[in-house]
Amino acid sequence: MVEVIAQQIFNGIIAGSIYILVALGLTILFGVMGVLNFAHGSVTIFGSYVTLWIMTRTGAPFLVAMIGAAGVA
Repeated sequence: MVEVIAQQIFNGIIAGSIYILVALGLTILFGVMGVLNFAHGSVTIFGSYVTLWIMTRTGAPFLVAMIGAAGVA
């Protein structure tokens, strides 16, 4: 039971970190340019799908797939 709770806490931290990164991107862009970029979320989701595609097609580890997806997105 303790392992399940620890895993859920870790999952929450990871999900929250992703939300923070997306929000920071929007905040920095709005602060510098004064314009809201509504395509920011679409690019984030596209990068997630490319990461998943690289991982399933090539069997690459998550970090390698994420770096490849960053280049594509």
